[in-house]
Order: sequence, then structure tokens, then C-alpha cells
Amino acid sequence: MALPAGLRALGHRDFRLFWCGQLVSLIGTWMQSVGQSWLVLELTNSPFRLGLIGALQFGPILLFSFLSGAISDRVRKRRLLLGTQTALMVQAFTLAALVWSGHVQFWHVAVLAALYGLATTLDMPSRQSYIAHLVPRGDLMNAIALNSAVFNGARVVGPAVAGLLVARYGTAAAFVMNGASFIAVIAALTAIRTEGAPSARRGIGLRAEIAEGVRYAAGTPRVALVMSLLVAVSLFVINMNVLVPLIAREVLHEGAHGFGLLMAWARWRARSRWRPSRSGARRSGWWWGPRWPRRACCSCSPPRATSARPRRCWWPSASRRSSS
Repeated sequence: MALPAGLRALGHRDFRLFWCGQLVSLIGTWMQSVGQSWLVLELTNSPFRLGLIGALQFGPILLFSFLSGAISDRVRKRRLLLGTQTALMVQAFTLAALVWSGHVQFWHVAVLAALYGLATTLDMPSRQSYIAHLVPRGDLMNAIALNSAVFNGARVVGPAVAGLLVARYGTAAAFVMNGASFIAVIAALTAIRTEGAPSARRGIGLRAEIAEGVRYAAGTPRVALVMSLLVAVSLFVINMNVLVPLIAREVLHEGAHGFGLLMAWARWRARSRWRPSRSGARRSGWWWGPRWPRRACCSCSPPRATSARPRRCWWPSASRRSSS
């Protein structure tokens, strides 16, 4: 059966397996992100420690990404991904076991978050570059777009599902589901025939390769601009894992269910910040920006001068407060 032009990269068997495995695994990853943030708040009730977990989890990516990128060029990417995905699965099941047994402490979460960050540091460059080995050059852009679609879709679906699970069964359920989701991607990697051979050796060391990459990025205006934008956005914008749980709990007085829905809405609005129109791209605003949703929370949405009757609130606790 002929695939639409926008899905043509799925016509390649190995990429199709990899894409399906990523679809399941990334949903589980975002579920764990919600569960972990809520667990830290339950254990410590401390915004500082919640931010510290984020620093431990993403700090290794900032510090060692240059090294991990050079390493991924020197090894077979499928084997490296099998190792990193297995390590991430063990991390998720370990956290689930600690929570389920009732013995979990903050330092457990901190150590496991740091281990997660180290495994992800090796996983990310290998996973992104592996796509180039799974499809021919003519379908590479389509494969990258489909991979991005999976990521953006998962960060909307994952938090919403996690909120339901955590509210009903506790945070351990989110960690179990994340651990189980890695089985799909590990099975897919096992079935894939493409090894992702390392790049041809040029007789230079790791340090020289890293320096060469930094010089190229700094000396190419377009690459330097993209890197600068990514640094600015990562430092000052992508702090939802710290801010949203605090807003959900301290401002809206919501539980895990409301937190999960708020995370899903935040990710959706971040994804659709720019919308195409006939006159070009127009700004749609963040979820907290000037364009408020139709049924926004009555405790935090601005009043409308033209509104003849009060707006209903879809947050149950907020509607109860407004009626009392």
C-alpha cells in the first residue's frame, strides 16, 4: 500500500520499527517526568529540591554532550542504544520498586535522576544520528519530521495519562509504565537490521574531534544562531517541570490529576505557539499568555469586559472555591 508523501519514511522497515518503539517509549518517559516531580513534592514539599532534581537530571547533558557526541561517532549506534535504553529501563523499575515498598527517600530520587541524566547524555546524540542510517538521504527530512511529531505528541499524551494514573494508583504506577515502555523500543532495536556503523576514523583523538566541532559551530553563523537560541530557551523557558507542579499545587490547589492535565496543556500550547495563517505565521501566545483558553481557570484568567455572565471553570477545586 502506497503511503502519503508525509509518511513516506515509514515505508522503510527499520525506521518504521524504530519510530513505533519511540512512540511507546517517549510516552512513558513523559509519564515518569510527571510522576517524579509529584513524588519530590510529596517527599520534601520544597521548590528548591524540585529544581535540584531537574539540575541533576539535565546537568550531565549540559556538561558531557560534547563527549557523548564524539563517542557516538565511534561506536555502533544500535548497540549503544540497546545499552542506554536498558539502563533507563532499570532506572525506572528501581524507582518504582522503592516507591512501592515505601522506602523511597529524596536522596534515592536524586541519585537515580543523575543516573538517568548520564544515560540520556549517551542516548540522545546516538538516537538522533541513528535516523540518518535508517532511511536514504532523500527521505531524511521526512524521517526527522516524523520523529519530531512523535516527541511532541508524547509530551502531550504522557502527562495527561500520568496524571490519571498517579491520582488513582500513586506515583509508582507511572514509573512502572515507563519501565514497561522501554520493552517496546528494546524489542524494536533488536529486530532492526541496520547497525549504524561508526564514522570513518580520521586518525585524530576525541579532544581534537570535540574542538573541531566547537570551531565549526562557532564559525558557521546559522549553526551559531540556532545554538544560541537553544541555550536561551533551555535556560529561561523550558522550566515547566519545576514551575507547573508548583502552580498546580500551591496556586490552583490541585492534585496529581490536575497537575497532569496542566502539564499536557502547557506542552500543547508550547507546541502550537506559532500557527500558520494565510498572511503568514502569527503568534498564538503561550498557555499563560494573552490568548486564554475558552474555559480557563476562573481564579487566574483575566476578566472580560464584554462578558455578560461569569465564566465556568474546568478545575473542580477552583469552581468549588468560587461557589463557596
